[in-house]
Amino acid sequence: AVPTVRDASSDFAKMAREGSVTLRRIRENKDKNAMRQKFWELGGTRMGNAVGVTEKKKDDEDNKDANAAPGESTMSATDKVDQENNKLSDAQKESENADGEIDYKKTTGFAQHVKNKKDNGPVSEFAKKKSIRQQREYLPIYSVRDGLLNVIRENSVVIVVGETGSGKTTQLTQYLMEEGYCEFGIVGCTQPRRVAAMSVAKRVSEEVSVGVKEKGVAFTEKEELGGTVGYAIRFEDQTSEHTLIKYMTDGVLLRESLRDPDLNKYSAIIMDEAHERSLNTDVLFGVLRQVVARRSDLKLIVTSATLSADTFSTFFGGVPVFRIPGRTFHVETYFAKAVQEDYVMAAVKQVLQIHFNSSPGDILI
Repeated sequence: AVPTVRDASSDFAKMAREGSVTLRRIRENKDKNAMRQKFWELGGTRMGNAVGVTEKKKDDEDNKDANAAPGESTMSATDKVDQENNKLSDAQKESENADGEIDYKKTTGFAQHVKNKKDNGPVSEFAKKKSIRQQREYLPIYSVRDGLLNVIRENSVVIVVGETGSGKTTQLTQYLMEEGYCEFGIVGCTQPRRVAAMSVAKRVSEEVSVGVKEKGVAFTEKEELGGTVGYAIRFEDQTSEHTLIKYMTDGVLLRESLRDPDLNKYSAIIMDEAHERSLNTDVLFGVLRQVVARRSDLKLIVTSATLSADTFSTFFGGVPVFRIPGRTFHVETYFAKAVQEDYVMAAVKQVLQIHFNSSPGDILI
C-alpha cells in the first residue's frame, strides 16, 4: 500500500482549514434574517407599539379581505376554526389503532412522508428499460449469491467487501430471508445515517412487494413499508409483528443491546458501511463480538466498501473475507486541474456543467 503523505503547509490543507466562503456567507445571511424575523415579531407588544412595529399577520389578513373579489365571500374566523378542527379530526381517525387509541406519532413520523411521496417513475434509461427483478439480477452480488450464502452458512462471522452499488445493502437481507433465516428471528441491518435507513427500507419493501406479486400472491399490508420490511430510527419505530427485515441506525441497535444483551430477536445482523466508523459502530463491534461468542446460532455479516477488511477480520479472530467482484456501472474518475479555493462553489459549478451537458439522471454530492 502507498503511504499517505500529509503536508499541513500545502495549499489544499490551508484552504480546507479556512473553509468555504460561500458557506460563511450563507450562515451570515441566515443569522441576519433570523434577527430581522425576531424584530418583526415585536408586533403587538409594548416595545413594538413604542417603535411603531405593527402586527404583520393582522395586516396581511386585512389586505387579503380588502383585495377579495366583489362576489367572493371571505371565510370568517369561526369557519377557519371549524376547518382546522375537521382536518385535525381526520388526521386523528387515520392514526387510531385497533383499540381506538390515537397514536400521535404516526402522522408526524418520517414514514408518512416516505409513503405519501409522489413517485414520478424511473429517471435513468437503465431503470426505465429493466424491471425490478431484472435490476436485482443485474447487480454484481447476484452472480456470487450461492457462494456468499455458503460462506455465511459455514461461518458465524463473515466480512463482505464490495464496491458501492454492488447490492450489498439491498440484496443481502433479502437473500437471508429467502434462505430461511427469518424462521427463528428477524434479519437486522444497521446504517450509519437515518436517511439511509429509511430510503433503503423503502426500496427493499418495493422489491419484496414486486416479488410477492410475481408469485401470484395477493398483495397485503405486510408488503408495505413497516410490514415485512421496516425501519427504526431515533424517536420512530416503523415496524410491526410481521416485520422480518429491519433497517436501523447503529445507535438503535446499541440501545436494544442494553435491554437484551444477547439480542435474541435477531437471527442475523448485518453491519453495513462498517468503514464509516463512528463511536456507536466501534462500541457495537465489541458488543457483537461477545454476543456471537455466546450465541452460536447468530450470523454476523460486516460489509465494507474499502479494501481495509483485514482489520475487521483480525478483530473477530481471522474470520473469512468474501469479495464481490465487479461494479454495477463503469466508474470514471476526473480530477480538477487546480486546487479550488471554495469547494462548495466549485461543486455547484461542476453540477451545473454535468446537468447541461449530460443525459438525465441523478447527481450525488
